Amino acid sequence: MSGIDALVLDLDGVVRHFDPDHEADVCRRHGLEPGAIRAAVFASAVTEAVIVGRVTRDEWIAAVGEETGMPGAVAAWGVSPATVDEDVLAVVDEVRATGRPVVILTNGTDAIDEELAALDVVHRFDGIFNSAVIGHAKPDVRAFRPRVRRPRPPTRAGRLRRRQPRQAGRRHRAGDDRGRLHRRRYPPGLAGDPGGAGGMRRAGAVLLVVALLAGGACGDDAEPEADVTTTTTTEATTTTTQPPPLAATVTEEVEADGRYRQGLARVDDGWIFTSQLSLHRTDDDLALLDEDMDAIPEELKALTYDHIGDPDLYDGVLWVPIEHPAGKDTGEQLTARYDPGTLAYIDSFPVAQHHNAFFAVAHDGVFWSADEFSDDTLLRYRVEGSTVTMLEPLVMERTIERIQGADVAEGAIWLATDDERNGVYRVDPETGAVDDLGSMGRIPGEGEGIDATDLPSGLLHALVADENVVPIWLVHMSVAPEE
Repeated sequence: MSGIDALVLDLDGVVRHFDPDHEADVCRRHGLEPGAIRAAVFASAVTEAVIVGRVTRDEWIAAVGEETGMPGAVAAWGVSPATVDEDVLAVVDEVRATGRPVVILTNGTDAIDEELAALDVVHRFDGIFNSAVIGHAKPDVRAFRPRVRRPRPPTRAGRLRRRQPRQAGRRHRAGDDRGRLHRRRYPPGLAGDPGGAGGMRRAGAVLLVVALLAGGACGDDAEPEADVTTTTTTEATTTTTQPPPLAATVTEEVEADGRYRQGLARVDDGWIFTSQLSLHRTDDDLALLDEDMDAIPEELKALTYDHIGDPDLYDGVLWVPIEHPAGKDTGEQLTARYDPGTLAYIDSFPVAQHHNAFFAVAHDGVFWSADEFSDDTLLRYRVEGSTVTMLEPLVMERTIERIQGADVAEGAIWLATDDERNGVYRVDPETGAVDDLGSMGRIPGEGEGIDATDLPSGLLHALVADENVVPIWLVHMSVAPEE
């Protein structure tokens, strides 16, 4: 296995196999032609949504059943007996015994973890990459972004860094973080994936692997696209394609009101901007629709909270980080909830952070923030009602200096900074790998918040303060492989 750094396998047709007679039996019992259920299911637009995490597996089955007028047949089709391929697992064990990681990359649903746990195979792999979590499905090149890396030493994994307080930071974030499907693929997890590679056996297997240093990941049921680094090994030939790095390109700069200088969040057909003490809602042309110039309630002011950060919109609520000077020593700040329509304060809860520059939300309801202004670790939370649960932090592969804002979209975390070049960065939420995308521009002005929403003007939208303090520039950027 010389030259092989990692083994990446598809799930269905490789590791997991479904009963090939199941669908025919269900069709027969419901008086349908063989193949009728599968054809109806994969003709549904909901099938595209489930494998990028926009709907749950249960919602998918119910919606397709209602669309087709045969809910009972679709529900029965969705409960297919499955077995694991012991020959493939033997190969997996052999590869892992050499110190090389083995992972699964699958076009799946939100139920993949539960299904694999039922088959008792999760512990046989070093990672499971699921399109429903990534937000993109194979063969969309963005499904291959998660990076397969050798595990870090246990002393580093999950380490939460605490430093002496530094300079106070800004805060910025927001946007629609849903993935977008470019081509339809058959989802596994129910009645099998006819597009699976299958046939992988211990002798004469053709292995699709991914080089660790190249940072790509690819399943073996789809042709890898240009941005994926793959090595296909047979008895005679080896070919490698190096993925081009990503770069952010400024597509447009719009002069904004000088008050809109902290963070931003995309809402409907407009924006919510923050300043140190205020909230402002505008339309797409930045015309003011509503504002609260004194948005921090008196009860929080009495506790010396005096700085609003970069907000995010999730589940009909505007989540706004708020800092107070003493928190930089005590390690406690606040995140408040506001009504995005009226900008009215709802409530707030404490977070164990020395800084609270941004509070970014992923499509799965996981909140992201950072403890320090410059940090190599991102914090993760779940918030249910008034209960805040800290999850395992994500250790990045490098320290990012002077983080001003963040957003979660397209299967990645996007960071804006006011480092020496107002840098923009992409962070892999699974591995902590960091891509340097370039600059927001307007140097020596100060980079502020960032929003990641796929608009005609680009994916990324950030605020940059002019070197003379005003004006504020709303900078739109596209992200694409560097030419």
